[in-house]
Amino acid sequence: MPTINVPLAIPETTSPVPTLASVHVEGGRGDYGDPNYRGNCSGLLIRDLVAYFRPRNLLDPMQGGGTAGDVARSLGIDYQGFDLKTGFDAADARSFDGLGGFDMVWLHPPYHDLIRYSDDPRCLSRSSSLTEFCDKLAGVLANCRDVLTQRGHLVVLMGDITRRGNYYALPFHAWRLATELGMELACPEIVRLSHGATSTARTYRFSFIPRVHDVCLVLRRRASKTAPVAQQQGGAI
Repeated sequence: MPTINVPLAIPETTSPVPTLASVHVEGGRGDYGDPNYRGNCSGLLIRDLVAYFRPRNLLDPMQGGGTAGDVARSLGIDYQGFDLKTGFDAADARSFDGLGGFDMVWLHPPYHDLIRYSDDPRCLSRSSSLTEFCDKLAGVLANCRDVLTQRGHLVVLMGDITRRGNYYALPFHAWRLATELGMELACPEIVRLSHGATSTARTYRFSFIPRVHDVCLVLRRRASKTAPVAQQQGGAI
């Protein structure tokens, strides 16, 4: 497999995490989560975001292999984590009854039906269409937004899928849905290189541009009533 080195020059700032930039290149996953859980992400990006934004507590409503929980415990911050497999439906507002006041919500949803995580029809990975997936994701985003503190951040890690040459552009749909819910970016979108992804070890007998990254969106409630840029320009995303 071809490999490339990724030199990254980062401007010097007073950031508490000086290596955290809009491209997250650190390899490995750290000692976080279940490495055998399919689709489980590295905990190193979560670690860096927690160190930068310094939340007092963290919620993961789709905790899967438990990566975010391990990061939170290692850094000594309060954590609550849930999953559909234990009965918590993140798309249902009733699941969040009694929860609230989180400085950070980490959300790593399924990438549509790329990996089928459950036979439960409520699961985002069981969505029969992109429209259904976006409808469910909008509900999840709204529920996560509603349990944030005033200083809170919703962090969404999203990849993409391609079918028959058509790109679903899932990170852009996530951003569109978030802006419609009154949220905005709290920092640049972060490109996370997919170190060790199973697809990078495959050989394909046709030419295309491989996707080797996910996109992380750090969101907060919109600070003003100013409409998102796409709405101001009258254009569609």
